[in-house]
Amino acid sequence: MAGAVASYDAEAPTAGPNNLFQIVAKNLTVRGFRAGAYEHLLGDMRAEVGSYLRDGRLVAAETVFDGLESAPDAIIAMLRGRTVGKTLCRLL
Repeated sequence: MAGAVASYDAEAPTAGPNNLFQIVAKNLTVRGFRAGAYEHLLGDMRAEVGSYLRDGRLVAAETVFDGLESAPDAIIAMLRGRTVGKTLCRLL
């Protein structure tokens, strides 16, 4: 699962299984991942994705809040799923 932080404080049910027993009942395979497991590919990824960013073929989505004083609002917005891409605070 990735992006689950947006559902930590959800007021309504979030998408996904609400009965994890169904994983067993339906013989499903669930596999987690974390970026650190692929650290050996970091150099290749930087070269390839970096060229996409430079050429404009890939645009990184960001939600930017201005000033350190906006950090609490930024965190709340992120946890409520009201941001897109990386949530950043620009230090003025």
